[in-house]
Amino acid sequence: MQHAGSFNVRGVFTNLLTREVPATGVVAASGGNHGVAVAFAANRLDRKAAIFVPTIASPSKIELIRRHGAELHVGGDRYADALAASEHHVVEHGALPIHAFDQAETMLGQGTVGLEIARDAPGANTTAVNFEN
Repeated sequence: MQHAGSFNVRGVFTNLLTREVPATGVVAASGGNHGVAVAFAANRLDRKAAIFVPTIASPSKIELIRRHGAELHVGGDRYADALAASEHHVVEHGALPIHAFDQAETMLGQGTVGLEIARDAPGANTTAVNFEN
């Protein structure tokens, strides 16, 4: 049920459906999951997407980003390098940035997971988890 492999797609769809997306599309920096989510959502909504990932990104995530039709840029050793390159892309092309975590729309969409947990498992809490057994 997680077509992009993680909950990240919720934040991306919220960005794409609540903000004006220019003809130049969207851009994102990612270590993997966010990039897959942006590529997936942009593809589903027929939008262009440019995704920047560092060289340490998982090959399987890189393949998924490509499979969803995004323009992929691999470079730099760290997420910070991918973020800087994506910010340059925004300036150069006017694409709409979709940040992986530091953006109101992203947090709003991703936060829906918490609402579903509260609805589906009202007694859930973090103290009930015992990872030692």
